[in-house]
Amino acid sequence: MFGPPAAAKRKRDDVLTACFGIDGNFTVIVEERSGEASDDACAKRREFNVWSSLLAQWSPVFEKMVGSENYAESQKAEVIIRDFSADAVELFLRFFYSGSVAGAIPVLAEVAAMADKYQVEALHSSCLHLVRQAMKPEAACEVLASADRFHLEDLRAEALDLIFTKSAEALKERPVLRPELLGEILDSGWLCMSEDDVKKTLQNWGKENDSLQPIIEARIQRATVRTSGEHTKDVLGTLWQRYVAAGKRGAFLGYWVVVMLGPQQAEMCREDAGSVTAMARNDAATPVTFQPGDAAKRNLSPVVQAGGPLMAKGPQDVGDGQGGKNLSRPPSTLCSRRRACFGKGGNFTVIVEESSSDASDDADMKVEAEAKRTEFQVWSSMLSHHSPVFEKMIGSDNYAESQQAEVVIQDFSAGSVEIFLRYLYTGSVRGSASALLEVAAMADKYQVEVLHALCMRLVREAFQPVIACEVFAAADRLCMEDLRSEARDLILTQPEKALQKRPPLLPELLEEILESGLLCMSEDALMKTLQSWGEKEGDCLEPIIKARIPSTPLRVVSLRGEHTTNLLQTLWDRYCDAGEKGAFVGYWVNVLLGPGQSQICTQDGLLSMARMDTLFTLGQGWVQWYLPYCSFHLQGFSFPNYYGNDISASTSFRIHVKSGEDGATWHLAYESEKKEIQEGTFLPCKRPEGLVQYFKLEVLEGELPKTYFHIQGILQTSV
Repeated sequence: MFGPPAAAKRKRDDVLTACFGIDGNFTVIVEERSGEASDDACAKRREFNVWSSLLAQWSPVFEKMVGSENYAESQKAEVIIRDFSADAVELFLRFFYSGSVAGAIPVLAEVAAMADKYQVEALHSSCLHLVRQAMKPEAACEVLASADRFHLEDLRAEALDLIFTKSAEALKERPVLRPELLGEILDSGWLCMSEDDVKKTLQNWGKENDSLQPIIEARIQRATVRTSGEHTKDVLGTLWQRYVAAGKRGAFLGYWVVVMLGPQQAEMCREDAGSVTAMARNDAATPVTFQPGDAAKRNLSPVVQAGGPLMAKGPQDVGDGQGGKNLSRPPSTLCSRRRACFGKGGNFTVIVEESSSDASDDADMKVEAEAKRTEFQVWSSMLSHHSPVFEKMIGSDNYAESQQAEVVIQDFSAGSVEIFLRYLYTGSVRGSASALLEVAAMADKYQVEVLHALCMRLVREAFQPVIACEVFAAADRLCMEDLRSEARDLILTQPEKALQKRPPLLPELLEEILESGLLCMSEDALMKTLQSWGEKEGDCLEPIIKARIPSTPLRVVSLRGEHTTNLLQTLWDRYCDAGEKGAFVGYWVNVLLGPGQSQICTQDGLLSMARMDTLFTLGQGWVQWYLPYCSFHLQGFSFPNYYGNDISASTSFRIHVKSGEDGATWHLAYESEKKEIQEGTFLPCKRPEGLVQYFKLEVLEGELPKTYFHIQGILQTSV
């Protein structure tokens, strides 16, 4: 099965019954034909009651069908579907209520075809996305069969490509295919396996009395060796290798490959044809510079990562509304759908009471209480479906909420509760960073795991310095410690952008930032920033701002921070800027080597480890760094080497840290847990309270190959 997590699948039958089984005003009838039994028509007839407004809002086809009296469907308030199965129709309709879809590959492909027919683009993209996620070699034949049946041509081509390139895995088990499809695969000449391997694979399938057996036996008995395919990421390079393997007989350029140059590429047209030959074999050692031609005139100049693949025709990456990309319709459509289903026919009331201390007397307090009370009518089964907490609350007569058919919420705002409830109906969510964080906290309280993850992902995707203070304030109020730390780090490292405008912070939070000694800006720049905020009488931040801005130009020097991605190199740069006076190893940085590190135990080796300017290999054992006169706000680590040497999963290592204040206790900051780490990947860590002065890198198994060890964070320094 593919789709949302198990927690989001609970009580699906209850949701179906409550939302489009009882109160719907339109009937979808599915008639599945079969010639096996005379009374099969009755057995294969299924009906679904839904809201016609939901069908119309999601599907332009249904919108015309139910919105005009000229159609029989509108007059009878029903539609009959004969070209899709009842299971597929059920998933299709359920998507309108939940915004998510789940199922096996065949049914997801069928739903995609149905969504394409009725022009439900979000569902069509979501189903194809889920199928592609699940399309491993062992599932490629199943995908091919479904894509072929429902005429999903792009998906069919992708499945065929996977079968051709990963033949041994894709054809390991006897596939469930039409004979024509198996024949197309075996006779294509593109299978990336030898003829002998093909016959062994077919023989391993054994004999079965099915429609594939004649094709299998004919292929096994065939004596002629057929052409096999070879998968390559560089066709020109592969042809050159074949030419070399053949003894370089004959001409490569002109026989194996023909290169034709456009009018702007005259520089390549030398007498010895060296550049043209390089183009023919795609020789990486002979780089070629292209001059502007027709492509440039058409503005076809994308920026790509070196060595990265460019897909010839990439599918649109659309999620399922349950942790993938937002599947929300335009705002007007959302509002229409909300009016259709979110507020009508509900059997449960969600009451939001927002307290306020702004009122000055009893009369004002009464008006304020009335103004801050908001009610939402919803279906109890919808709450139970998404939330285990509501499921228990509503499903038991022992709870007052169940007896009174209402729940009172006092710890979240009405705006956030509305977003929370709307998600239960639409499967999509939108709002400001602070609103999404409050919805995430509410989702965490009521155990709507998918919504919590979706809100946190959307906030992190939009997480820029300009909203760092907003996120910092919301995360602090909602006790989200990890996100609070991330927002605080962003403010400290990029204060010019984060503090460009007067921040929406509590006084104690602003004071925490300004007095941390880690703000990465000079004191003069900080003064100018505070002055640019202007004066705002009655604002709770004003006393802190005025106290920070001096009345005279003279001011006591304070601590500030410097953000660095390579702590040891930064200390070396400071040492050089100071004239290289005194000893770097022993004063600026102390290096301690564990047993077995004799290869490093030289004066030059210690200096290189102290300033981290040379690639090193560390076997089982440890190295420790101590900064006697520096304090460091740790953010994470990385192991770059600039040669693409990743750290193998067979290597196990840990990084410990400790602060100068608590020099006796090591804290585990990072553990590799025997997983492969790509070269240069930033590794966030568990940070101890306070600033760090000790670092210990310990290899438990395997070895760290030639690499650098970079420590990232904010270095506290005196201005």
